[in-house]
Amino acid sequence: MSGSSERKVNETVKNLNQKASNHNKSNYNKSRDTIQSEQKKQEVLVGDLSTKFRLHQQCHHLQKLLTVERLLPAPLAEYSSFPLREALRLFGSVVTWIPLVHIRSLPYWIKDWQNLLRIYPEKNCILQIHGRAEDFREFHKHLSYIEDLVKSFPNTVIALDINAGCPMPKIAGKGSGAGLLRNLNELEEVVKIVMDNTSLPVTVKCRIGFENWQFDKIAEILIKTRPAMVCVHTRLAVEKYSGSASRRWHLVKTYFKAMKKEGIVTCINGDITDTATFLRALAEAGSDLAAVGRAQISTPAAIAQISGRLPNKLPIWFEAASLVLFLILTVNYFVRTESSRNEKVTNTQRALSFFKRFVWSAFKGARGVKGFRRELAKLDWSKISYLIELIFSFVKTNYGQEEYNRMIEYLSKVTREFT
Repeated sequence: MSGSSERKVNETVKNLNQKASNHNKSNYNKSRDTIQSEQKKQEVLVGDLSTKFRLHQQCHHLQKLLTVERLLPAPLAEYSSFPLREALRLFGSVVTWIPLVHIRSLPYWIKDWQNLLRIYPEKNCILQIHGRAEDFREFHKHLSYIEDLVKSFPNTVIALDINAGCPMPKIAGKGSGAGLLRNLNELEEVVKIVMDNTSLPVTVKCRIGFENWQFDKIAEILIKTRPAMVCVHTRLAVEKYSGSASRRWHLVKTYFKAMKKEGIVTCINGDITDTATFLRALAEAGSDLAAVGRAQISTPAAIAQISGRLPNKLPIWFEAASLVLFLILTVNYFVRTESSRNEKVTNTQRALSFFKRFVWSAFKGARGVKGFRRELAKLDWSKISYLIELIFSFVKTNYGQEEYNRMIEYLSKVTREFT
């Protein structure tokens, strides 16, 4: 990025933050009242969603799910594979997202996924696709694969999601993901192509702009094309995951209101980490739904905690048991699905490499967690048993025999269901 472009971006971010700061100074004192009033509105809004979805004849199944599920796990590249999706379902999530399938690789990806679905059936997935505008111009060539998938595995894919929000250079730098926001005519073209060529509900996930605030123009396009749902991350693409999304939730409220009048369901994303921020995001953005991103990495039970299905403070035995269950799911999946690969890296090593991304965030704020992480750094990752023993030892050493026994009892009960 040139010096003048960087200065322009910095000035845009500064102006957005200043606007957000002015709003926050006058409104943050009302946050507690806002959360309480939002809780009272939950049932009313659920009824509103039913009305909105009537405008979309193909959205009945999606309608039924989203009127119950007001908090979604946002798609995370390299994280939201089957083990995490299954763990989320285990803790009560009804809808999950499959991230970033390139439009050109869709036929091959669908073929592989159909093979996996025969081993690991899934339900209620939003399939996220991405590509440049020129890639989407050949979308009609892939219709037969999508139709075969929907016919062979009913209610597995419940919507197609267009990714216009991924900021990573390998995606956005090639004109895909948030790169579509560089040319909004291409964004409009892509949404129209997908909506005109599939009977599945179409959703769009985007940011508020690429280098500058563009959401007024983005909203205009989305109101014109009328996808079933729009999910907005309130950061610029060039910010990636820096800065504060929560300070800008209110900036999209006017546009969300206009979308709702057209029957579009709205979803807010960015900086939602607990129940309070979840309810505040719904209120400040005037959103129907919310999506949680990186908070999923801390524990598979995070969505259940934020939505209120589980308490914010989990017993340590339950958190440890959740982690072990997730490890079992991960290993089971990689061993059974990667066995045909003739490579030097073993399937167990693949599983542990994937699991490493989550285990470092475990037990945040718990007694003895620093010692756990020191042991984790020295761990021999060649055997799964070493990792399980470390988790068991952490609970027993820092929380006593009673917590350890409860963890073992819970694991014995739950693992019988899928081992």
